[in-house]
Formats: sequence, structure tokens, C-alpha cells
Amino acid sequence: MPSNDTTVRALAKSEQDELTSCEETISRGARSLLSIGAALLAIRNQRLYRASHKSFEEYAFDRWELSASTRKRLVNAAEVLKTLGDAGAVALPANVEQALPLYDLPEGARCEVWRSVLANQESTGQHITAVVVETTITAYRGEIELQSKRGHIGPRQASAEDTPETVPET
Repeated sequence: MPSNDTTVRALAKSEQDELTSCEETISRGARSLLSIGAALLAIRNQRLYRASHKSFEEYAFDRWELSASTRKRLVNAAEVLKTLGDAGAVALPANVEQALPLYDLPEGARCEVWRSVLANQESTGQHITAVVVETTITAYRGEIELQSKRGHIGPRQASAEDTPETVPET
């Protein structure tokens, strides 16, 4: 049972080694979930379940005991990775939680938002989390809505409403 002591203290060498080992296991597990999603995506898309099951959903539950929500999370994350990989992304989401917020975006927008997430991470050093990805999506949608109200979607053009600080560089 965890202690209620919330004091931050240095770890002994053996404790640091144990922490490192546990964190490596978690990291491998996060990557393996994405691999599982990619395998499920291939089974679903190629209908490789059809020799034993009538549907992918039935197969995933009978063979792997995957609930509908778990199956959907893994497959959706794998679809995002495929989109980003096919678009030539230099780095892909490291876990399901980073990938899932991108799923509801159109494929082109997924790439644009992910590039923004990576650029932000590079400039700030901030860890990429689901919240960071969701915040970037919110900003992206806000910019699209603003452009739509101005009657222009695409590269932003200067307007009479712009102040000198907001005029796009040409």
C-alpha cells in the first residue's frame, strides 16, 4: 500500500534502478499498445478474421477479450499513426493517449496539428500529453473558425481588422 508521505526525497541507487526499470516497462507497454492497434487494424481492414468469425468485433472479443471501447481506442490510434506515417511525419505519437485526440480530425488536419504539437514541444521542451494535443486541436479549430468567418480558408491573408502585430508576414 502506498504511503501518504508526500515529501519529495532523493532515491537510493537501488530505488532509482527500480524506477528506471519500471519506467522502461511502461514505455515499452505504451509502444506495444500501438503495435497491437496496428495489428488489429490490419486484421480488420484485410478481413483476416473471416475464417473463424463473421465480424471483426466478434473476433476481437472472442479471441482477445477486447471490449468495444478498448478495441476502438487501439484501432483509432493505429489509424492516426498510419495517417501520420504515410504523410512522412518525422516523429509519431508515442502512445495511444497522444494519438487519440487527432482521430476526429480530417487526415490533412491531423498532420498539420501534429506538426504544431512537435514544433511546440521542440521550442518549449514540454512533454507531449493528451492535454497538449487537445489544446493544439482547440487552437487549430479556433483559427479555422476565424478564417471561415472572414470568408477565407487556407493561408491567412491580412485584413482591415489586423493590428500591426497580427499582420501575416509575406
